[in-house]
Amino acid sequence: MSSVHEKSNAIAPFSETKWLILSSSVCFGVPLVLALYLKEYAYALHFGNIVILSANYWRNARYNWHRTMDVTYARYNVCMFFYNAFMYCRHPSIVFLAHAIYWSYNKGIALYYKKNQTWVRYHMLFHFLTSCGQTLFLYNMHNTNIKQHI
Repeated sequence: MSSVHEKSNAIAPFSETKWLILSSSVCFGVPLVLALYLKEYAYALHFGNIVILSANYWRNARYNWHRTMDVTYARYNVCMFFYNAFMYCRHPSIVFLAHAIYWSYNKGIALYYKKNQTWVRYHMLFHFLTSCGQTLFLYNMHNTNIKQHI
């Protein structure tokens, strides 16, 4: 039985977040599979951790240590991949993609604070665009024989 405190620290009900679990697992699974195929095992490990931490957090989205782990690891990965993408990815769409990722994340946050349930759609879009960016980065890295430090 849930206590009042457990309900009060919920970020969103499961009915809103269940699709985030699916989008995290499926979207972030694409660059994971590509990294394994390209034998980029360090990146595959990062993508695997993203899938696990994100799905684990969104299955019971609350202000707790699961959130802290998910947010901390996500921020680390965003910094790492954006740095590498801007330094080494020569595909022109990376700049457009970076703006779209930033916009979708901020739009979702703004709607969440307004208690508008459509925030979930923008966060799912954020997950999708982020995985597209990671896939594009891996593909470009492999085709240009660039090896980065992670």
